[in-house]
Amino acid sequence: MGATASELTTTLGFRVELRQSPSAAVDAALGVIAKHEGAVRAWAFLDEDRAREEARNAPDGPLTGLTLGVKDIFDTADQPSEYGSPIYTGHRPRAVVAQLRAAEAVVLGKTVNAEFLWVSPDPTTNPHRMTHTPGGSSSGSAAAVAAGMADFAIRTQTAGSVIRPASFCGVLGMKPTFGLLSPAGVKPAAPSLDTVGLIARDVGWVPVTVGQDRRHLRDDLGHR
Repeated sequence: MGATASELTTTLGFRVELRQSPSAAVDAALGVIAKHEGAVRAWAFLDEDRAREEARNAPDGPLTGLTLGVKDIFDTADQPSEYGSPIYTGHRPRAVVAQLRAAEAVVLGKTVNAEFLWVSPDPTTNPHRMTHTPGGSSSGSAAAVAAGMADFAIRTQTAGSVIRPASFCGVLGMKPTFGLLSPAGVKPAAPSLDTVGLIARDVGWVPVTVGQDRRHLRDDLGHR
């Protein structure tokens, strides 16, 4: 039987602790990022100061103690939303990612994706073997979670962009029913197919985000 994701990350020296205090979780994630980001290159933008501030002030919520990476196809008003393209350098629109913060997840930053989710290569590597691809287009999301840089990440799938990188990097990828999570605020690739999904290091966190408490996320994200 193959090794679990936790066993792999333990062997590789990445962080595998489960739910911690918000500050401890952010400090642990940023420590892993500082050590491995030069090789993994999972992040398009990282906001360390804001992450630490959010963690210090975080009340209890369904996602308290979890750190989040946001694929750079989701709009965020307080962080650049560049869609993997130099055309959108510095772009900062309003978006629904704030609703994940309302559930007390700490947003670390934006993860790398292929330009406009298409075929142009990006610099992210597979944390289990740096010479291998992490899969795309959600390359940074899968690599960051696999390396212990974030607990989970939101991402999109039009064809295979959730399940492919998750399988390449040995982490959990969930492509839910179309429309379960609202795509509002996502730069579209194919609106009739684009599906918001999740990647996580632990299957137990998926019900927290879209199972037991999905009514909160669906309402907050504007899903009707």
